[in-house]
Amino acid sequence: MSEFLALDWDDQQLLGFDAQVAPSSVHVRKRVHFEWTAEARPFEHAEAAGKQLRVELDRAGIAATKALVSLPREEAVVRLLELPECSDDELPELVRLQAATRSAVPLDRLLLDFLSLPRLENVAGRRVLMVTLGKVPADRIQAILTSAGLEAAGILLSAVGTSEIVAHQPRVSGASDEAATLIVSRSGSRLEITAIWRKQILFMHAANVSAHLPLEAGISQILAETSRATVALSQAAPGIRIGSGWLLSSAAELAGLPEAFRQRFGFEFQTLDTAFRTPGVRADFDPAGTTGQTAFSALGLLLGQADGLVTSIDFLHPRKTVVKPDRRRLRQALAGGAVLAAVVAVFAGVHMRVARLDEEIAKMEADNASRESTLKKNAALLATAKTLEDWTDRNIDWLDQFQKIEKAIGGTDKLHFSSFDGQVTYLDTLATITATGRAKTRHDVESMNEHLSKADYAPRAHELQTDPNNPEFPEKFDLSVEIKVPKKGIAPTAAGRATAGKREAGKAPDKTAALESANSMLARSAASRSTQNQE
Repeated sequence: MSEFLALDWDDQQLLGFDAQVAPSSVHVRKRVHFEWTAEARPFEHAEAAGKQLRVELDRAGIAATKALVSLPREEAVVRLLELPECSDDELPELVRLQAATRSAVPLDRLLLDFLSLPRLENVAGRRVLMVTLGKVPADRIQAILTSAGLEAAGILLSAVGTSEIVAHQPRVSGASDEAATLIVSRSGSRLEITAIWRKQILFMHAANVSAHLPLEAGISQILAETSRATVALSQAAPGIRIGSGWLLSSAAELAGLPEAFRQRFGFEFQTLDTAFRTPGVRADFDPAGTTGQTAFSALGLLLGQADGLVTSIDFLHPRKTVVKPDRRRLRQALAGGAVLAAVVAVFAGVHMRVARLDEEIAKMEADNASRESTLKKNAALLATAKTLEDWTDRNIDWLDQFQKIEKAIGGTDKLHFSSFDGQVTYLDTLATITATGRAKTRHDVESMNEHLSKADYAPRAHELQTDPNNPEFPEKFDLSVEIKVPKKGIAPTAAGRATAGKREAGKAPDKTAALESANSMLARSAASRSTQNQE
């Protein structure tokens, strides 16, 4: 026989039963019941709570070390999941995948288990109740038990314990196997509503009902919560009706409930005011002082260890994917090994020859890779040398280029240039020419830029400035153009041939002289236009 300490866990008080569990019976030897002190609330002061628990266990003479913890249903989150058709072995992995997408809390901060709902003819796929508990409260419970010298054998929900108590009761006369059983249990302000069908939990609901409400108000609130729970049942198991029911609580808290539920559902609800009348349970003490839902859940967990009739939730031992050994692969491996031994003997010589050839190939590939690496490493240097050579060979006839620009813009009647400058560039651009000047209107500047763009000079846009002191040519502009390298295969213009001839003869005008000549020419042109305008 195994020995367990079943604890109904609550932030205000704790009830525990020390019992021996046999395959078909539970022998409750001792009990402990106390309220936590303000300095030892379990969810605030774990170490102090562990010390108080140890003191209370010693006072009660309880020596059991394996603890089964029953948590209130409200401590866990229960969700209905709809999954595609799959086998029972595949359910754990599918539930975890759904939990990762449905839960707002990362899975590594949760303890997760689930209950598989029965298959129904009119429902496609699989349905499960996913139940999660935060790791923080679970770790705190473990810490308290360790501090008290106990070992957690399971952390379960109170709804599982009450369902186990009802499942062990004698069969209700006239109850149909096709209908579900509704269980309503109350202890003080805690209200839990559970439905089971064919030894499977269909749903679990929890609510708080004030213990200080008048009798009629309390009954009305319990009936309202029951209505919400039946809606959850219709979603979890469509088509399954409620055919029987149980009310679990103390005699005082049961007052008025049986009649109210009979009127609501149309059949008699069975009542149970103590869990110690359950078949298979006996106690060494008078259980008269131990009533309420707390006793039902704790004793139900002990019955689950003795002869569990209802599918359970255990956060310390959740359902996991069962990996079955594949014997076929072992047999295939053995047969393959025998064949491989024969093949190795035949191809040993061939392998040695291939190995020598592979070695030679690898050496040649390494040499080729080394040479390619050297070429790639010096590619930038080669490109730089070619660019420098091209730049050095560029001997530009600046005066010729200025004349081309003036021709490209169609003359300078409506604008004139004040200054020119040129810089030799590299790569696909021969040079960059910049100039400043004045125009009569903005349209004249835009027309100039348009003509230059058509001539492939790529002018850069600059902001125009208006000079009110010069009404004749009020628009001041800056010009910046690029002279592109002529594309291969395109015949040079006459000016280009002349420039090329001058380069070959080494007679290209000096840049400074060309600039001075261009500026002088433009100045004379501007002066001439000014004189004509005055006349």
